[in-house]
Amino acid sequence: MSQDTFLSAFENIDRDHDGVIHIRDLEEYAKNDGVSPDFVQKWKLLFDPNNTGQITFENFCSTLGVSKKVRDSAERRRRPEPKVYESNMSLESVDHCLQVIKRNYNHNDPDSSIHVTLTEMDGSLGPRWQARAVKLSENPKPAGEYLTYSLDNGEHKYVLYREPEKRRNKCCCC
Repeated sequence: MSQDTFLSAFENIDRDHDGVIHIRDLEEYAKNDGVSPDFVQKWKLLFDPNNTGQITFENFCSTLGVSKKVRDSAERRRRPEPKVYESNMSLESVDHCLQVIKRNYNHNDPDSSIHVTLTEMDGSLGPRWQARAVKLSENPKPAGEYLTYSLDNGEHKYVLYREPEKRRNKCCCC
């Protein structure tokens, strides 16, 4: 098997794209995809010699001697570019928001990224930024500026928006 074949196999087996193959994932892949009966045992010996029960992408590449360039390319394929569903912001604002979102996004726990993202958005584009998870079928249109996006091919969909100013005179809270 070539490195590309192994990397493709890793992507196919790691169906949740979290960078970790658990032994149960290997067993499920072997059962459903018609590979040889000793497939799971061979991969465990090769990529999990300490019997941890999991194969990380980093350890996988290290065992194969995959170069950093190839590893980074495979990582980008596994972690796709953001998908923008809808926005009423300028292109510059959308680009800025996506840069902040990508920088703070935690693929292992996407919801944990929201607070850090909102804090940075408040600092860079002004106050009153909010975000919430939405259903894939939902297309919210909050008042004010908004961006509906996903960073994992729609598995988790969010709307990032700035609440409009509620003060009439904008000089004080009256």
